[in-house]
Amino acid sequence: MICLFNEFGKKVKSNEEFALILQKRIRIFYWLITAGGITAAIALCNELFWHIGENSWLNGVYTGVGSGLIFAAIISIIKNKKVLKDEALLKEERLRTQDERNRTISAKAMQSATFALFILSYIALLIGGFFSRTIFYCFWWIVIIFTFSYLIFRKYYSYKI
Repeated sequence: MICLFNEFGKKVKSNEEFALILQKRIRIFYWLITAGGITAAIALCNELFWHIGENSWLNGVYTGVGSGLIFAAIISIIKNKKVLKDEALLKEERLRTQDERNRTISAKAMQSATFALFILSYIALLIGGFFSRTIFYCFWWIVIIFTFSYLIFRKYYSYKI
């Protein structure tokens, strides 16, 4: 999943530039901690006060997802701060993330995962439509939004690159 945080293919030539990218990543991870906290807080408030849906299983899922986001982000922040403090680690990490082979592998993996998600969403749309309109429309909007976002980003990057 490193391709989600590689500054969209930006090449860096120095450790100072890469340190700025790591600092941006750390800020993103703080936002993930916030999102995880909000997710867990919503589940807790629902369990204690709101009782919407009376579904304790879903409250547990939300609490687990929120806690997972928080802990994964904390671990990533610690790792990135450790890299920022050590010049040798910073250079090693920069070379590892800028390696053409790793970048190609990440891009191909993301392309394949995206294609699989699109196909599986379409299949779920077709099958789910027999059982529930809600399922149909959820997957319908996933497929539509995916298609339009792909077209928009393709147009954007055709001008940018």
